[in-house]
Amino acid sequence: MQGGDAERGKTLFTDPALGGSKSAKSCNTCHPEGKGLENTGGDIAGTINACIEKALGGKPLAADSKEMKDLVAYITSLKK
Repeated sequence: MQGGDAERGKTLFTDPALGGSKSAKSCNTCHPEGKGLENTGGDIAGTINACIEKALGGKPLAADSKEMKDLVAYITSLKK
């Protein structure tokens, strides 16, 4: 997955409306500043969608969507 914007991904990471969620939670609620995601590997997009569906109550993002690419870029940037 290429072409993601890590800065935009960071913004999406804190957006409680991600995936159409109606909760007040965002990815950042459980993973402040991405903490604990530094060693995320494997299917990052699948993990993101699992969290959006289960923790946030939203709908999964398309794997090739700009939002997904940006979120993956942000999480990948945490490894550096």
